[in-house]
Amino acid sequence: MFDSHIHSSISSDSTLEAADAIRAMKEKKIGGVFTEHYDFGYPEAGAFLFDPDTYFSKYDSLRSSRCFLGVELGLVPGYGEESADLVRSHPFDYVIGSIHVVENIDIYYPEFYAGRSKLETYGAYFEAMEACILEFSDFDALGHIDYIARYAPYSDPEVWSEPELHPNVDRVLRALIETGRVLELNTRRIKSSADFDAIRPIYARYVELGGHAVTIGSDAHSCERIGWKLQEAYAFISSLGLKAAVFQKRQLIRL
Repeated sequence: MFDSHIHSSISSDSTLEAADAIRAMKEKKIGGVFTEHYDFGYPEAGAFLFDPDTYFSKYDSLRSSRCFLGVELGLVPGYGEESADLVRSHPFDYVIGSIHVVENIDIYYPEFYAGRSKLETYGAYFEAMEACILEFSDFDALGHIDYIARYAPYSDPEVWSEPELHPNVDRVLRALIETGRVLELNTRRIKSSADFDAIRPIYARYVELGGHAVTIGSDAHSCERIGWKLQEAYAFISSLGLKAAVFQKRQLIRL
């Protein structure tokens, strides 16, 4: 099994040392992919960036059949060319495309939701996601489609609980499939089977629309979280007829 979403100290929000992460992978008998944050257009200048040359010079010796080097691109409309240049000029194994910023606000912050309904904020989130899938050509998997549910202050933050949002999700999934990318299953929010039940309709719809594979990642920023709920996630996608995948040298490998 592979944990395809791990942040080491190269990412500005993590203190996890690469050697400790490698040790944790070995102890848990899993493979892993470092996916460091690189966010063009982040509202705070200089945040969530790293020097890719330093990254590869420090980490290239860690590559093996069980350890790959990737990047998590923060997708902001208007930065498609810069992102393509970054990816094409460096030997990443895997590129996650993720929405962290909408309307120039990191949706982690309460001000994004202030005075707005769930349909307004979630609608804006999925509109930005669809636009970025169509603009950004150089990523392999869409990261944490339910990211907004981590931080939204509504009594029910789940995406699929609002039927009015189903067309928005459909457009995102169709754009992803039609452009040849796959969906990530991010386990960071998963605590119990009830959490899998909450996201099941999204992944079931992905299958209905023609999705065939997913990457699975913990979004770990510490050793303890590496491989979080990985075994349960493999069972979950198998129950839907999906295949787990990992990317090496930007090529999809079914597991």
